[in-house]
Amino acid sequence: MRRIVVFLPDEPAPRFMWAPIKTADFGSYRGVEHDSFAPNAKSRLPILENPWTGTRLPHTISLKYDNNFMDHYPTNNRAVANATHGKCGYS
Repeated sequence: MRRIVVFLPDEPAPRFMWAPIKTADFGSYRGVEHDSFAPNAKSRLPILENPWTGTRLPHTISLKYDNNFMDHYPTNNRAVANATHGKCGYS
């Protein structure tokens, strides 16, 4: 299991939760099983360093997202909007 934070579109705030880990068929990559709560999150962005300090993180943060979000979610994601104080730029 891994501890994750999710920004579900219809919830008022981000939620911390535990998610099971799965191993990909193509090697040793181990990622979070997210199909039950984010089936469209197909794109992955690894974050290896702190962007403000430029220092390497002790563990990689893996950002999973839906690259086609404008088609899948016609309204603003409330969790993202509330977490950014309304400064998210897209639906």
